[in-house]
Order: sequence, then C-alpha cells, then structure tokens
Amino acid sequence: MQQSYGRFVSELSVAEIKKNFKLGSDFLATVFKYYIKVFGYPDIGGAMRFPKVIKRLAPQAGERILDIGCGRGFYSHFIARSGAEITGIDDGPFVEIAQSMGQELQSTAKIERANITKTREYFNQSEQLFDKVMAIEVLEHLFLDQHAFAEWCLLLRSGGKMIFSVPLATVEEIEKFEPDILHDPYGHKRAGYTLEQLQQLCSDNHLKIVEYETYCTEQSSRITTKNAQLYNGNKFLEILLNFPLWKWQCLRENAANSDIKGLHAIILTLEKE
Repeated sequence: MQQSYGRFVSELSVAEIKKNFKLGSDFLATVFKYYIKVFGYPDIGGAMRFPKVIKRLAPQAGERILDIGCGRGFYSHFIARSGAEITGIDDGPFVEIAQSMGQELQSTAKIERANITKTREYFNQSEQLFDKVMAIEVLEHLFLDQHAFAEWCLLLRSGGKMIFSVPLATVEEIEKFEPDILHDPYGHKRAGYTLEQLQQLCSDNHLKIVEYETYCTEQSSRITTKNAQLYNGNKFLEILLNFPLWKWQCLRENAANSDIKGLHAIILTLEKE
C-alpha cells in the first residue's frame, strides 16, 4: 500500500480536478493531474506525515477505522483500498470535495459531515466501537481540545490503537499565540503542545503511549510555512516548480527522532488500556 500523499488524485478526471481544486482551465487541471502522478500532491506536511501515519496505522481488511478531521479525504480514500471499513468525519470546508472525489474513485470510504467535538453524540446510534482512530493535525484547530480528545477516546475499543499527530510548541510559544479567528476560522487555535501536555492528556484518558516520533526541523518548518503561504496565494506555477525541491529537502531531514529540541511536529501511537 505504499503511495505518495494524495497521488490517487491523478486518477480523477480533468473535470473533477478542475472543480475540486478550483483551477481556472482544463489545461491547468491537466497539468495538475500529471504533476501529481509524478510527484504526489504538493503539500510538504502531508508528504512528510503520510508514510509515518500509514505505517503506524497498518490498516487491515475488516477493521473499523475512524478518520477524524478527514479534510479532502486523502487518508480515508487511500485506507479504503486496504479493505478496512473507514469512516472520515469533518465539519470544515472540504467535506463535499472528499465526497465528490470518493464517488468518482468508487471509494468505499464513508465521508460524513459531523461536529468533531461531539463525536460520541454523533455515533451514539452505534454500539460498535472502532478498532483504530486517527486524528492527524486536528486537535490544535479546536478550542475545546481536551473535551474533543476525551470524546474520541470513548469511541475506541479496549486495546484499540490511535494514531495522533500535532505540532510541538514551547510553553512560551503557547502563551504568546493568538488565533486569527476573523480571517482563518478553521485555522490553529493554539501553537501546539508540549510533550508533557500530551503525556498528561493521554494519561487522563487511559491511553498508553506505545511510541512517538518527532520530525520537521527548523529548515523544513520554514519551507512548509512558505509552501502554505504560496498555496493560499494561488501561485500555481511557483508551487509546481518548487515543490519537488522542497520535498527533497524536507525528506532529507525526515529521519526518526525522539529528541523534541528544535523539532516542530510529533506523531504518537497510542493504545487504549
């Protein structure tokens, strides 16, 4: 199941790509389609995280998996190909895009619009818990983060696995951070978390940290930020020309590391006791 982040987008029709990625012409959509086939989807963070998440999740046929904050559904649609019963939920702006892509791809992933801070309420009609839950770069976007995390844990069966990723931040960075709710309502509500905060959060919800990996150094963090700024500015050609170079630079720094100094993201494998 090895595949670059979002590469299945190249399987979509030119019309679907043009619609879902708001490209202005069939020509640009065609360029984007074949570009992704070669390089993968141009998102440095996604490119770095994707193999780490899939390796740890290790989806198997018949498993019941929940993808919280699924966004465009890149993880959900990919995981569905393993034969797992995957449900992706989100309440952001990309749910309909994920659903539309899923229909064209004939994906078995269920993509549903749901309040990710009230997941227990949303799934209360089902007595069956999930074998695995994933929340990739989601918690930092929520005001009610501790409440939401507790709800997610209640949906995981005893002995089940959670794959969880968030930004790392110092106490000083956390205290100084001010979210831009006006211009970016779906953006970060906090700079990130310290390792100690994450350990306490897991302990409070009866989760055991099986292992964790920190990644993304100062250099790749700057590259990621630049890429995000360019993408939001719709500088289409600049992204396409520079992304392979940025990706190569970031992947050079992508070795596993258990030291939190100078690193800006963490992915954890958790097990429910």
